[in-house]
Amino acid sequence: MIRGFRDFVGYIDERVQCYPFMNEMTGLYKGLIEIWDEAEPDDLSPLFYISDETLMSLRLTKDDENSLSLRERVRVRVGLFSDETISNGFPLFNKNRIGDTDFSNSVRIAEKIIRIIEKWKREEATDIKDLSMKQIEDFIREGLYRDEKYRNIVLKWILKPSFIYSLNKIEIDASSWDVGRCPLCYSPSGMAIVDGKIQQRYLSCCFCGFRWVCHLTGCPSCGNNKPEKLGFFSDGSDCEQGTRAISCEECKTYLKTVFINCRTDGRSREELDMDIEDVVTIPLDMIAHQRGYIAICQR
Repeated sequence: MIRGFRDFVGYIDERVQCYPFMNEMTGLYKGLIEIWDEAEPDDLSPLFYISDETLMSLRLTKDDENSLSLRERVRVRVGLFSDETISNGFPLFNKNRIGDTDFSNSVRIAEKIIRIIEKWKREEATDIKDLSMKQIEDFIREGLYRDEKYRNIVLKWILKPSFIYSLNKIEIDASSWDVGRCPLCYSPSGMAIVDGKIQQRYLSCCFCGFRWVCHLTGCPSCGNNKPEKLGFFSDGSDCEQGTRAISCEECKTYLKTVFINCRTDGRSREELDMDIEDVVTIPLDMIAHQRGYIAICQR
């Protein structure tokens, strides 16, 4: 069971005091927080590794062995991703395991989330209301099969407790991954954290929430690293807690970035939930949109 989400309710309320217009926007998230705090997660860790049986079953040619690493050979052979997307054995997400995964707890989480969405009369409820448990399970499985699963915000809400639980169970060394997309599920980055003390930037996946180290500078979306083509701006308030929008003039995207050493509330990198940070920094999104930028995860 995942605990501790309720601690973020007070944090959200503090931000609403700075931005009163956010009160209604954050109401839904307070309901989600209560659900997440009580949720029993599913174990999704099998989605992020290839079994020994699969490794043994592959018959590799000499050319395969000479040209690709072991994990790369496996991924090309079982058809998880095209070899154009493969780099040092990533991404790890194994679509072939979706059918074997138990989503029973996620279905129960989904039922509660659907009720919350309907209560707040959100448009996300249009396609999922009045679904049976079997239909909800199909909604989860079919959503995970899609390459652009990160665009399904309801699916993300449903699976959040299970992703947190599962990622805490497995050890992933993504130090060889220097791409702006998640090394686990290949979704775009949703936000970033910069730790000035150690001069590192951590990108946060907009779908599964995994964090990985990426180049300190440059656009994670298009790779632009020209200083004159990169910018940053804040929402201009005293409540932004070190969050800036890093913009790219090449692809007209932005990435909300928390400069952890500029925070006044003392929260460490480990104490931040990036989905909550995304919600409480909505004013920054509004400014970015007014300036003609689009979030990387919405591109």
